[in-house]
Amino acid sequence: MVKEVSNRKRLGQVQNIQALFTTKVFDQFLLVGIPPGGDKKSDPAILTAFPPFEYPSLPLARIIPAALPTGANNSNFSKGTRSNIPNLVLNDITDLKNLNLLDIFSNNPIITDEFVFQINSGDEKVFGICIHVVPKSSEIPFFASKTTKKFTFCFCLLTHRPILHTHFTFLNYLVNLSLGKVKNDENLNNDKMEVNLNCGTPIEGLDLIGHIGVHPSITLPAYFEHEIERYYVASTHSNQIELCKDITLNFPPPQTLDEKSILWASIDTLFSVLSVHDIVNLLSALLLDAQVLIIGSNFQEVSMSVYALENLLKPFNYSGTVMPILPTSDSYLDLLYTPTPFLFGIPPIPKLKKMKFLESTYLVNIDKHYVPPVDFYPKFPNYDFVCMQILRLITLQKGEPNPFRFPPCFTEMLNHKISLSADQTELILREFKAPLDHIMSDELTCFFVTDTEENITIFNQELFLAAVNPNDLNFYEFLMESQTFQEYVEMRLNAFTYAKQRETGGIRRKSSFLPAGKVPTRKKSLTSKMKDFSIEALKLTDMKELGTD
Repeated sequence: MVKEVSNRKRLGQVQNIQALFTTKVFDQFLLVGIPPGGDKKSDPAILTAFPPFEYPSLPLARIIPAALPTGANNSNFSKGTRSNIPNLVLNDITDLKNLNLLDIFSNNPIITDEFVFQINSGDEKVFGICIHVVPKSSEIPFFASKTTKKFTFCFCLLTHRPILHTHFTFLNYLVNLSLGKVKNDENLNNDKMEVNLNCGTPIEGLDLIGHIGVHPSITLPAYFEHEIERYYVASTHSNQIELCKDITLNFPPPQTLDEKSILWASIDTLFSVLSVHDIVNLLSALLLDAQVLIIGSNFQEVSMSVYALENLLKPFNYSGTVMPILPTSDSYLDLLYTPTPFLFGIPPIPKLKKMKFLESTYLVNIDKHYVPPVDFYPKFPNYDFVCMQILRLITLQKGEPNPFRFPPCFTEMLNHKISLSADQTELILREFKAPLDHIMSDELTCFFVTDTEENITIFNQELFLAAVNPNDLNFYEFLMESQTFQEYVEMRLNAFTYAKQRETGGIRRKSSFLPAGKVPTRKKSLTSKMKDFSIEALKLTDMKELGTD
């Protein structure tokens, strides 16, 4: 029985949002799709929401297209399924080992994709953890009807904490519970939980059933709200949560939540779909503020490739805009015309054929595992040796797979071959950064020069360039004009001047990447010349891969 509509005062007391964000596992759950009475012309809507309020500073008009980038009725869009799906070994899948995986990952899978979108609102970064479900080959679930079960629905968690492995494990459980593939522990349904929610503007068009907002055409199963609440009241400091027999949620150590969780969940995918040489080229280009567009029909591969590239750059923070999945509406596609750096993921839609890009833009075809050569940027220092060392680390395949990798029940369906341990990941990071040790170590402070009269400390570029290997000079000349590098140096300068102030007890000096009045000049200036999006060059010759207009 569905709970009766309760008084809104039950929705809890107002809490400090930022305080909750520090330990809360997720902020909101949404089920997005076409309502049971709709058809292929209907717009997707919020079918279920917990909490049932509009997300602060994040309108639904941005969330829905991000959750369904190609729409709910994407029957004309090829998902690029692999023909060589391996036989899944159930004993190897410890997180979800009681799921009927052969039903889920058949030639007509119910779960069709798992990915992450990201929305930035000022300094706030919100992650959308998504699982796409097309329940046409199952019994009709509570959120669909006979006419809508062929459409795509999205189970989505909005969160500030990107513990991707844990979030995807929970959503897999919730999806399969909704489809009757697993059974929850009925004894747990009697557990009493105190749920405090942040009151806000109720989402329009939803009825309030207990703490959850439900579309009027849906009858919510009794267990559904309880399962979401159980995850909602969890903390990032939780040890384990038993969802049901044999399915347990594990949380990474708190100190690694933001620093490592994304990389652990994404790096296997990146090295499964691209070569080591291509990956190093892309990382080098991103350091130099390149535009990189990751194109692929599988959102998991696209979004995880974007996140792995971004996080392999650490401690450098890429200066461009990062969107792991770019919605395909015209307003979002206009971002591809900007001259500023970006790292975007996008499905291979027909509109891309008509677009032009900078000559320096990398257009990456994930489906074909292909990166067309770009001759604009100089090679990464010690390029061949770095590639050889990383390739050696990958082929070793030593150690246990990372327990916080992307849940293998989906990536094995994609035939991903790479599964790296946490130690292997650290060694790969070390090998890529080895040629840049003089930048990331205290050696960089040797090039911080103080003008005592002006009371300012600057990074002396001429002195730095004079000290680099002449064979790598062209790369470092490009690097000097990279905003990514400039922001990193500014961060180091600020730390340096603050430390000096504490040592001397004097007034803190100002710091600057550039001396006043100095304008850098790059040997090979960034051109605004545009190039055609080459279908042939990207090996996207089959129009079926691009869908239809």
